[in-house]
Amino acid sequence: MTGKGSREAGPERAGPGLPESGGGIVGVAIRQPVFTTMVMVGLVVLGIFSVGHLGMEELPDVSFPVVTIQTFYPGASPEAVETSVTKLIEEAVNTTQGVKKVSSVSLDGVSAITASMSLGTSVPSAVADIRSNIEQIARNLPTGIEPPLVQQFDPAAAPIVSLALSSTTLSIPELTELADRSIRHALESIEGVGAVRISGGLRRELHVLMDPARMTARRVSPGEVAQALEQQNVDAPAGHVVSGERELLVRVVSLPGSPSSFGKTIVAVRDERPVRLAEVAEVRLATEEPRSAVKMNGEPAVGIDLFKVSGANTVTVGERARTVVSGLLPTLPPGARLTVIRDSSVFVRESVASVGHELLAGAVLTILIVLLFLGKLYCLLAVSARRSPVNTAVWMIIQSRT
Repeated sequence: MTGKGSREAGPERAGPGLPESGGGIVGVAIRQPVFTTMVMVGLVVLGIFSVGHLGMEELPDVSFPVVTIQTFYPGASPEAVETSVTKLIEEAVNTTQGVKKVSSVSLDGVSAITASMSLGTSVPSAVADIRSNIEQIARNLPTGIEPPLVQQFDPAAAPIVSLALSSTTLSIPELTELADRSIRHALESIEGVGAVRISGGLRRELHVLMDPARMTARRVSPGEVAQALEQQNVDAPAGHVVSGERELLVRVVSLPGSPSSFGKTIVAVRDERPVRLAEVAEVRLATEEPRSAVKMNGEPAVGIDLFKVSGANTVTVGERARTVVSGLLPTLPPGARLTVIRDSSVFVRESVASVGHELLAGAVLTILIVLLFLGKLYCLLAVSARRSPVNTAVWMIIQSRT
């Protein structure tokens, strides 16, 4: 028996109206508000830390089942391109397994073919098969074409950084040489850069203007001149020479250094007397025929485009490119300017910042509404942390998402 002032001991209750056990995760969260709050705050902290290490991209990494084949046929009309290039390549592409649809466009000197693949087809394997099929019909293609370029369609293949090289003292050929010999190599060394393309430039070359009257007088035909120039201007390996313990590579280099040296080339022999190029033609140092043009504030310039490798982060590569460009500026000749015209990483950063502002505004409104209806701070923290978008960043980091 117990005394009048005593009572039986029993288990402590979690609180008025709260179940002592059961309820699963929800029950634990209700009975242990402090523990629940700490777990949710920990998730938020981990999410905020992950956001700072999350990569940023404008477009998701999506593989499109489309293959493009581009072939250049300089000087050919659209009809000639269609007949001798496009139709032959289309027939070769149609035999590739997985091809669903083939479309083509023939322009002046260019053949563009697009092959849509069936869903589930391995695009890298299809690219390899198409290249193999084109190689089998290569002997039937005209001799003046460039090798067909077969590649997978990639919407993110646009240049991520575009530069303009201009000057008030240097000519376009001089700017082209500067971009090709110095700037290109510095940009190609950037980690994540796959290609550097130069547009609007003019490269130097030697022009041979044959004189019909002098050629007739010396009985030299244009074919003999062309054959002699092709045979006597070479740069090819010629074996090796062993000297003791060393092995030296030998190359035959016979390239023109100046118009005067080029004019001494022997193009024919008449009456046991050599006929040189300068006797039947005029040799000039000129530039190639312009195929593209770039202007910076109305002035001629040379364009430089940077393309990233597949899988590289646009923002990271853009920041590295800007760092390299800043280092190149002091090395440029007087009067030369290297200007960043387009930087995709800036647009990506601004887009992500805009999304962040929208998320912040939505989070504030959610917090106010939850606080208004629940009226308890720990409930607010538990619900807000559970539904916070920053928690998603942890999973995105694990999955290597951007």
